[in-house]
Amino acid sequence: MKWWIVGLTALVGGALWQGTSVHADQVMRSTTNVPVTTLDVSTYASTADAEAIQAQSEGLYTYNAHNRIMLGVAKQKPTVNQARTRYTFQLRHTHWSNGDEVTASDFVYAWRRVVDPATGSRNASKLSVIKNAVAITAGKKNVTQLGVKAIGKYTLQITLAAPSQYLPQLLAGRAFGPLDQSYVERVGSKYGTSSKYTVSNGPFTVQNWTGSRDRHWSYVKNPQYWDRKVVKIQQVKIAMIATSAKAAALFDQGKVAYAQLTDRTLQRYIGQKVIHQELTKTTAYLFFNTQQKQLQNVHLRRAIAHSYNKVLLARGVLRDGSSPLNGLIPTGLVKDPVHHRDYRAAEKGVAISKYSLRQSHKEWLLAKKQLHTSNIKLQLLVSNAAGNQNMAEFMQAQLQHNLPGLKVSIKTVTLAQRIKLEEAGHFQMVIGTWTPNSPDPANYVSFFASKSLANVPQYSNRRYDQGLRDLSGCLANRSVARWRKIQQLEKQAIQGATVVAPIYQQGVTYLQKPNVTGLNLSSFGAIVNYKYVRLH
Repeated sequence: MKWWIVGLTALVGGALWQGTSVHADQVMRSTTNVPVTTLDVSTYASTADAEAIQAQSEGLYTYNAHNRIMLGVAKQKPTVNQARTRYTFQLRHTHWSNGDEVTASDFVYAWRRVVDPATGSRNASKLSVIKNAVAITAGKKNVTQLGVKAIGKYTLQITLAAPSQYLPQLLAGRAFGPLDQSYVERVGSKYGTSSKYTVSNGPFTVQNWTGSRDRHWSYVKNPQYWDRKVVKIQQVKIAMIATSAKAAALFDQGKVAYAQLTDRTLQRYIGQKVIHQELTKTTAYLFFNTQQKQLQNVHLRRAIAHSYNKVLLARGVLRDGSSPLNGLIPTGLVKDPVHHRDYRAAEKGVAISKYSLRQSHKEWLLAKKQLHTSNIKLQLLVSNAAGNQNMAEFMQAQLQHNLPGLKVSIKTVTLAQRIKLEEAGHFQMVIGTWTPNSPDPANYVSFFASKSLANVPQYSNRRYDQGLRDLSGCLANRSVARWRKIQQLEKQAIQGATVVAPIYQQGVTYLQKPNVTGLNLSSFGAIVNYKYVRLH
């Protein structure tokens, strides 16, 4: 089937990187398959952005060499009140890469900026654990009422909306990083638009990045970083390589030490020591614009949701270790509080959206009857990231074959353009991914909150919104009841309103040179952590 066979592309000649300021054996050359769109911790929206921000930014917590939570800017465990809603952190005396001190006020400023509706951050929902965050994002309270304040220069106090067992993991997320307030206010809207207008408090500084069109940039060891002794490499040179074939060719030629693979390119490495494969917590979905005239019809959305073969997609098209996904919440994220079974195993037969020709045909007939037509045209929006065109063509072929009378066109744009079109509501269907920042399954149901910028389908339901408020309110300390509410919300999004159709749980297959050790991928996505890398 031509729509999932990938042809090899010739490697374009020319130097990958220009110049170097350190000895070659201290430099790692690596790749990514999507561009970085921003270095702003408040507004990032892709895994490529998250990876670059992780290299340059550090919050109260971070990850050790074994991918476990450890203290970051916080110098010791916090003191906690009896209700477990107020945490007081003492901060290390650390510095930004420009020499400014990292203070408690920098955290207050950064977090207020994320939840401020004027910022327009898709990450605002990640801060919903903080007192008043939800109300501020909805425009009902002022940002100064956010439950975070500086008590002196190096003391930060956080007040939660309700107790959270996942707080350390949440605080290690990139959206919880600090910002150098004086610097950000000085450069204004330019902040994060290039490495020139960014400062770092993490293990590296980003250099030679000027915008989303860049195909080469570097992470350079930050001499101001408090834990710099564990950072052994001096520089990571990144090349944005869109196709798996090109990345593999560079790896074979010894020009890069790390490369992600997709599709058939990876087959020739099976059995070799250089290939690695992991299943991440990142999930891919087909989002429907519920405000679009035809897609307001729930039967049309359901017909599409049941009409594509996810097993064939994962094994025949993606071929990177990805797994079919039949719900919002992926396998391996969290276990239920009673029987300690994986969420997806515990939820078998409850909140699922499987490939079913019988179900899709039934819904398709109802949709055509209610829309008074047998011919429907829809457009599928995708970014031009590696493998997306093949996936989009697969989806197009499946939908058109299994739903006679449906015509699907594909619109391929850059990631930055896709995000802008989503935010403006200028799409009908779009394929997007979600990477959580903690094992809390509420991460996955929360992006359908009516006022959330992560609410791509523009779904609005009062009962759903109330359910989300209950998760961080009256149900916060009732683990079983909270678990059941999450189940209900997932079922509503997937089977009731069907505002989203699950596609796959993302696997990552990558090549890594034997002389590279200490390279970690985030537990929650294919985000590379270079902090502990060593070259032998």
